[in-house]
Amino acid sequence: KLILRVLPQSATGVFLFKKKSLDVFKIPFFLVDEFRKSHSLVVKKQGNSVQYIAINNTNPCFDKNFRKALNFSINKKLIISKLLEGNAESVYGPLPKKYYPKVDKKETEETYRYDKDKAVMHLKRSTCYPEIMKRKLDFRMRGDDENKSVGLSIQKYLNEIGLSVSISPMEKIQLYKENGEKKGDLTLLTWYLDSDSIVNLIDPIFSSVSQGNGGNRSFYSNKFIQNQIDRIQKESALKKNKKYLKEIFEKIHEDAPWIFLWSVDENYIFSEKAKAFPRLQEFL
Repeated sequence: KLILRVLPQSATGVFLFKKKSLDVFKIPFFLVDEFRKSHSLVVKKQGNSVQYIAINNTNPCFDKNFRKALNFSINKKLIISKLLEGNAESVYGPLPKKYYPKVDKKETEETYRYDKDKAVMHLKRSTCYPEIMKRKLDFRMRGDDENKSVGLSIQKYLNEIGLSVSISPMEKIQLYKENGEKKGDLTLLTWYLDSDSIVNLIDPIFSSVSQGNGGNRSFYSNKFIQNQIDRIQKESALKKNKKYLKEIFEKIHEDAPWIFLWSVDENYIFSEKAKAFPRLQEFL
């Protein structure tokens, strides 16, 4: 008999696991080393997800220069190394490393390497500078420990280029509902690929006709990308076209509709009982 539990906080999962009421548990990055020290079986899976910050593209002040400024302002490699303890990988635009070969990208590439000088330069070129410096940006995220810790580190970097940022931890339902209503300036989100397909990194999260709760939570609109999405739906052969995919991701990279962050690894801990069923790992 299998029981699937959906838990609001990782602390609840840890409690149930230690009480032997949970046999397989997806653990947050900050608990991986702790469980390994206790000689528990921890299985790492390369992530099929992309963590990003949706920039509300309905705000005319958040033009391309502003969006690029935000991207250049964050030292993603340092956050991955120190905060995430190496349990994540850099991305090219929204593209995890495992998909690089499909668009002919080298594994050494990283979207918007940290460069504070470039961040300040683009910020000064943005439409609403310097007025934007006087406004407090509403930065929203889910209120669990993992998201709040990431949010605080990003807030620090945005403050360093002179922006004022207010963090708003929220329940998931409220966060998604209000995002769909075009509320908030910045929203920390994670896109999980339900199927292992590179097309899921384009549609619906960059669709011009599926905005808000339809998937495109940054309300980004681009005619070229939408035309290509329409072609995907009609011509399945295009899914394997490197030239076509490369053009799409280069356009996404150039427009910077998000703050591109990283692809987070998934770590699972197995109880002694679960270890007796090694095939369980195949289903992760």
